[in-house]
Amino acid sequence: MPEFFYHIKGKDENSGFGNWGWPPIFAGKVEATDRAAAKALLEEEYGRTFPTRVMAKDLASNEFLLSIKEIKANDHYTRRLFEVQTCGYCNCEFTVIEKYTINEPGGGFEFCSSECARMKRAESDFTFGNETWRDSPPVIYRITNKTTGQCYIGKTRQAFTLRWYQHFFQAKDTKFHKAIKKHPITEWTFEVIEIVSVTELPIAAVDAYLTEREAYHIAMHQSAVTGYNTQGPAEINGDLFNQEDPHAEERTPAADHADQPPPGGQVQPQPLALGEEGTPE
Repeated sequence: MPEFFYHIKGKDENSGFGNWGWPPIFAGKVEATDRAAAKALLEEEYGRTFPTRVMAKDLASNEFLLSIKEIKANDHYTRRLFEVQTCGYCNCEFTVIEKYTINEPGGGFEFCSSECARMKRAESDFTFGNETWRDSPPVIYRITNKTTGQCYIGKTRQAFTLRWYQHFFQAKDTKFHKAIKKHPITEWTFEVIEIVSVTELPIAAVDAYLTEREAYHIAMHQSAVTGYNTQGPAEINGDLFNQEDPHAEERTPAADHADQPPPGGQVQPQPLALGEEGTPE
């Protein structure tokens, strides 16, 4: 008999997945002759009816949304949700579908929880060039609009290609993401402008230091004034790079040391050539 995968999501207007929260409140699979029969079984089990589609005008009167699909023989991803995995950190056994039911969205298929994934990252070293890093090295990046020359400075401890994806396909209501919606993806460039050295830092100090480096580059590029950053360096990192700092004149502009990395930085590449309307420095 065919198997059907289902998940029931609750309403969450602040979710990054439309009007419905993730992970789902309930998820699992049932056997039924067809999709309609599977839906009837679920409604009998949970003692209520569930819509499988909710129009915007009907959101107020619907608290749940049911998604249901047949699990095909070649649908290896969905089948894997129900397979027993072994956590790559604590070695406990789990299924991804169980994580949905306890509201634990992190760790993917490799780890039983976000915490185990974080702990594994913290202890994992690998060689990047001549340096040894904990997991993927944290970076400062710059996203530039080729038409306007305006840029956004950000930081990430994720793979930087993932961060690039997140900006463009999980856009929020900031001035940067409003610009993203206005201009096609071909109008943007992405650069890693610093690989941040954290090998000598305790794990607890990495985030604060990364924020300091982000503030440095926001100040150097003036991206909160002329670009897309919402917060200036003083808001991000206290008064470290406040433009009213009496010692500001003692700092050497980054342009005078284009061939040297800024304090704490490992790499400071030259900006990409963008034509007459190049990236503001």
